Amino acid sequence: MPVLLGHYLKTALRGIRRRKGFSFINIAGLAAGMTCAILIFLWVNDELSFDRFHENADRIHRIVAEQRGAGDWSDRCSCRPPWAGR
Repeated sequence: MPVLLGHYLKTALRGIRRRKGFSFINIAGLAAGMTCAILIFLWVNDELSFDRFHENADRIHRIVAEQRGAGDWSDRCSCRPPWAGR
């Protein structure tokens, strides 16, 4: 098995040396794609772990109020006394 792996590696390196521009584009695209995938994974992981350190994390809710005005809208994440934790 190691001999076969060495053969594939040698063939790949020859192809990279022959077609430098094409190889650079492919390797740069792979690196950019992997970077984006890792950043998206880290962002989703951060969003899903928000407030998970609390003992009753499954009972935490977020109240968002939308205000619509003349052609625009805004979100507010404030909590008035009737909805505040008891």
